[in-house]
Amino acid sequence: MRGIAEVSPRSTARIAGLFALLEALVLMVFRFNAHAFNIYLVFFGFWWVLIGYLIFKSTFMPRINGVLEAVAGLCWLTFLWLPFAQYIVSPYNQLLAGLGEFSLIVWLLVMGVERRTMAREGSRSGGMIREPPTREHRSAPLRVCECR
Repeated sequence: MRGIAEVSPRSTARIAGLFALLEALVLMVFRFNAHAFNIYLVFFGFWWVLIGYLIFKSTFMPRINGVLEAVAGLCWLTFLWLPFAQYIVSPYNQLLAGLGEFSLIVWLLVMGVERRTMAREGSRSGGMIREPPTREHRSAPLRVCECR
């Protein structure tokens, strides 16, 4: 009687080999995940440096926030050279970057950005930011354009 429940030594060896291969693939993916995360932090650092520059140049927010964001980006850019980032400056670069990011969050939550100031400064610099609508514009009926 040869059924499904019958297990031979040859089939158990094949199953054990498949599990060993699966284990090796999972460990390889974990190793790649760590490298991909470090590469992500480098791109994140470039992004924070650019955001810091834009905040520093704008008049909507304090310049100190722009400087802190640029410093946060430089802290994340230490992951370009992994031994330096992980073993020499590891807790300090992350704390300093967190401080820069936290300052932006607190500023936006507490103070915010006033829309009228943004519209005034944007129109002065030739930007596309428009003045917020007044009550007359809000109460005007919606016109539907028929396209041909």
